[in-house]
Amino acid sequence: MSQSAALDPRSRRLAGALTTGVVVAAWEALPDLVSSRNRLIGARAALAATAVPVLVAVAPSRSLAFGNAADTSHDRHRELAESASALADPKLAGLAAAGVVTVMVIQTLAESRGKQAVVRRLRASGVSRPRALLGLGLGTLAAVATYLDETKRP
Repeated sequence: MSQSAALDPRSRRLAGALTTGVVVAAWEALPDLVSSRNRLIGARAALAATAVPVLVAVAPSRSLAFGNAADTSHDRHRELAESASALADPKLAGLAAAGVVTVMVIQTLAESRGKQAVVRRLRASGVSRPRALLGLGLGTLAAVATYLDETKRP
């Protein structure tokens, strides 16, 4: 019997939420705790390498492609096939890809600038490790959001 099979659903949800919160908090706090850029990259790689297997172990088993392992209806398959065939036109596929990349770049820049503004305000108000404090807040939000999201699933 695997370790994840031994966990009841509530414990699995809680473990996944706590792991997500700790990873987010550590990821955001690392720049305050590690001074060298190379060491920061190494620390984040180690964090990711440690977190991914844990999150996979506690993740509920469900099909990622269809949202629910029981949802194997022909209607859903046909719907996915129609969506994929709409992108068969190279111009449309290129336009869609450019749109996705543009949105991702804008979102990343906005998130980065927002975090920088929060860090500046925290530092100006006397917080010695503003990224660590920001990480605690974001980690807490991530844990709560993950737990609440998982409680909605069967």
